[in-house]
Amino acid sequence: MSVSRMTGLCWAVALAAFAFCMPEAQAQSSGFYKGKTLTLIVGYPAGSAYVTYAQLAQRHIARFLPGKPKVTIKFMPGAGSLIAANYLADVAPKDGTTIATLGRGTAVEPLFRGDKSRAKFDPRKLVWLGSLNSEVSLLVAWHNTGIETFDDTLNKTLLVAIGSVHGDAGVFARTVNSIMGTKFKIICCFHGSAAQNLAMERGEVGARMNYSWSALKRQHGDWLKDKKVQLLAQFAANKHPELANVPLVADLVKDPEDRKILDIVLARQAMGRPYAAPPGIGAARAKTLRTAFDRMVKDADFLADAGKRRIEINDPLSGEKVNALLERVYKVSDATKAKLRAALETKGRDDLLMKYKRKKKKKKKKQ
Repeated sequence: MSVSRMTGLCWAVALAAFAFCMPEAQAQSSGFYKGKTLTLIVGYPAGSAYVTYAQLAQRHIARFLPGKPKVTIKFMPGAGSLIAANYLADVAPKDGTTIATLGRGTAVEPLFRGDKSRAKFDPRKLVWLGSLNSEVSLLVAWHNTGIETFDDTLNKTLLVAIGSVHGDAGVFARTVNSIMGTKFKIICCFHGSAAQNLAMERGEVGARMNYSWSALKRQHGDWLKDKKVQLLAQFAANKHPELANVPLVADLVKDPEDRKILDIVLARQAMGRPYAAPPGIGAARAKTLRTAFDRMVKDADFLADAGKRRIEINDPLSGEKVNALLERVYKVSDATKAKLRAALETKGRDDLLMKYKRKKKKKKKKQ
């Protein structure tokens, strides 16, 4: 065969290979998402800080996805976002057109509850895209409760509002009652943070256990200005720089084994506003979504929009770091798991009151 014919044959093979690969290359560059809708599921009701963050992501993430899809939010509240998580894992399309923002504690719910867990999936197998914020949550008491420091909760009963038994606030409250001896009466189940705030203003409860610092500043800066709430403790891995005089709850724990339990409980705070896609979407689609998320959280326009709306973006995590965090937490010993689950047991407790309902005013009879 002549050199020229061999060269021509090589070019033909190369062109054929290029043509064969073109559809996938085009799908990645010009856009799998072109003309499609990306559904962003939110596992909480309107008024929640998770919704505020989701609306921020909704406005920006399409710019970083090939094809720039339309982004719509679908509310799926309930069970501390576990309903949304089960849907994402088992029902949602596995093609990259559905993602969700879930409660930060959802990823450790199976670890905490074992055989009693209502999670129908292994959280480590979700495709975690990342987290918009490392969360600092607060125990706040209303100004007229007589509770001024965390130490006061060791001696005085305080009614604390929570949204669900196995959500963050419920977990935090049962943990500190069990290992620290606090005297919280845990009142469940309020539908969203707005309902908890209203109950506190009306005197139906005296405190909130898991009030995000970023949300408190944004939603009720007036409470801070007028000293309507006492900031008793931070539930976080590290102190927020703006809260130097508010103690970390972990620093108040004396027993090393109890401190270990609390460290596991608080690990979720690092993934404060997490986003995930279903398992099984494929490596290429997972990379596309993760890359878009990473680019978004570093984008100047995104950060400016967040600042304008007083939405805190504090030490966001990549999807890979979320997965690494979960792998570390799930490696705890069986003995530690048993002690953790005992601290969080719900049966036979006299500190947990279910389905609190605000008393309705009697209607006046018409004359």
